[in-house]
Amino acid sequence: MQLLLFCCFIKCGILYNGMIYNYLSFYDMKTMRFLKGSMMAAIVAIATICTPAVAENSADLQQRTNRDAQGKIVRGPYQTNKFFDNFFISVDGGINFYSNFDKAPGSLGRQIQPSLDVNVGKWFSPSFGLRLGYSGLYGSNWSSTDAGFVTDEVDGSFRQRFGLAYVHGDVMWNISNTIAGYNAKRVWNFVPFLSAGWAHSYGVGDNNAFGNELAVGVGLLNEIRVAKRVNLTLELKHMFVSDRLSMHRSGIGGWSSATFGVSVDLGKVGFERSSASDSQLDKRIKELESANNELASSNRTLESNNKKLEDSNKALTSDNAQLKTANGALESANKQLASAPKEVNNAPKTIVKNEPIIKNVDLTPCAVFFEIGQVELSNKELTHLDYYMKNVNADQVFTLIGVADNQTGYPQRNQQLMVQRTEYVRNLLITKYNISSDHIVVKSVSSDDVMFSDPELNRAVIIKGGSKN
Repeated sequence: MQLLLFCCFIKCGILYNGMIYNYLSFYDMKTMRFLKGSMMAAIVAIATICTPAVAENSADLQQRTNRDAQGKIVRGPYQTNKFFDNFFISVDGGINFYSNFDKAPGSLGRQIQPSLDVNVGKWFSPSFGLRLGYSGLYGSNWSSTDAGFVTDEVDGSFRQRFGLAYVHGDVMWNISNTIAGYNAKRVWNFVPFLSAGWAHSYGVGDNNAFGNELAVGVGLLNEIRVAKRVNLTLELKHMFVSDRLSMHRSGIGGWSSATFGVSVDLGKVGFERSSASDSQLDKRIKELESANNELASSNRTLESNNKKLEDSNKALTSDNAQLKTANGALESANKQLASAPKEVNNAPKTIVKNEPIIKNVDLTPCAVFFEIGQVELSNKELTHLDYYMKNVNADQVFTLIGVADNQTGYPQRNQQLMVQRTEYVRNLLITKYNISSDHIVVKSVSSDDVMFSDPELNRAVIIKGGSKN
């Protein structure tokens, strides 16, 4: 394992140096050899430092933390982290190389400039992250014309040196976690990324020239774990930008850099894998709780509806009982009224010549009946009263006797109803039938006195007619 990882480091160095060789083959070989030697020395040093730790820890830890009992990689799902979890800040230093398509002769070594990277980012999942960063310091280039940031002339070529700042946002993909599964203790992670942002160039010293351009880039970040919150970083990237940034009129410029530094994790570090069984169980529990709540709500609605139905049934039963009682009272009154004409017709008739005929039903008593709790007569009872008054002598003295049902209600209320009913009939005789108030006598009785055995018939006013004394 140690040999394999060592070879990987070396291969990265060879590829990067090969890229520089192909891109800069037109420059002097001495400077190019110096650059390649420096880069290879740095890569070998990093590989020598890091591969023992990889050999010691990676095989055991990776097998223990992201594989199941059958040795298969466990890939998630992972719990969503909080906003301030898995933040990081990194600072890197190294070298950069700025070039364009203007192949003016000049020393390659004088195009290599110091570079500084400062980044702040956050991992949203084991494989996906974003960061915001600054890259730059100085850039240098050769030009065939005297323009922009020229500082000196060497053998007909003009050297440019300028300040350089690239503020960018990066989309990062941890390909190690994607392919091999998440492992918080993995020693080495490969993270390719895409970047886009704003590039600014400015003159050095008394040179006031400047340029602003949009830029895009690609790169590879190598994270080497040394502690829970500390990682060494080796970053290789290239930025593509319009050559107007270096005061050339047209073309595409390029800015390659290699930096090495340290990254520190902030907040809660790492991701916790969600248990599928726990997740399914929680989901099932929530479904059952929701079903129970719906069932309880339905039961409450049914209970409320049942109570309303019971109340309605009780009200209907009470109404039916009252109607039955009223019908019985009406039937009894109808029977009494039906017998009254027979008694009148069967009574002996006395005719006195030259004297007015006196109707002989004037002494027949009459009873009018009230609904329970009412102090006014129904239309039917008003008809009975009208029939009676049209067949009696208005000169009689009418005695009104009010009675009440002592089987229901309180005595005080029954006494009140009795008085109100008697007064109601008295007013009818005066206003409707023109009976003089002197011919009406109201007889007071107790609410406990009854006229009939049936309580419903005692809700009445008895009218008795008699001659004047």
